[in-house]
Amino acid sequence: MKPWISMSACVLAFWGCTGGLDDEASPCDPGATAACRCLSGAEGVQVCDLSASWGLCACDDAGGVPWGGEAGSGGFGSGLGGGGARIGLAGIWDLTIRANKIVYVVDFSGSIIVAVDDLKRELKRSIGRLKPSQSFNVVVFYSSGGGLDERVQTESFKSKLEPADEPIRREFFEWIDRKAPRGRTEPLGAMKRALALKPEAVF
Repeated sequence: MKPWISMSACVLAFWGCTGGLDDEASPCDPGATAACRCLSGAEGVQVCDLSASWGLCACDDAGGVPWGGEAGSGGFGSGLGGGGARIGLAGIWDLTIRANKIVYVVDFSGSIIVAVDDLKRELKRSIGRLKPSQSFNVVVFYSSGGGLDERVQTESFKSKLEPADEPIRREFFEWIDRKAPRGRTEPLGAMKRALALKPEAVF
């Protein structure tokens, strides 16, 4: 299968798309795990993210419910079956795609200041549900300075795609928590930087 790029109208560069947050999830201790049941009847695992909410059930079999299903019934572990390498799931808000190499392009200009907490929370929820067999990176854009000295800035979490294992995810959570919105919106440089990583999908 040739790599493909999924461009969403609900990219993170536009903070107004904030539907889909589960505000009624039962609280839990971040990092805790719990058994859950997959659609096929197999046992999966739920992980409590840093926002103290349970993630969807991660299923290693092909019978799980994809992103957007009921908690305890399926999760990002549901991939395409078959004898070859599996294609995992990734999602942000109400959008779900199948990809193993994902880059998130995120507006961190002053225009998102009123929604920055929701933005960070959803990034953590999305990346927290990826599997170690998937890889990701995050590119943010903003500007610094002012007037004639204003410069558009792009910054990436890592220099390359990284496996979505627990140490890397936690490092990302700490990295994004240190970011604060500033400057103006100019996404072109960030998109070019993201595409240079040769992802299968870009949010």
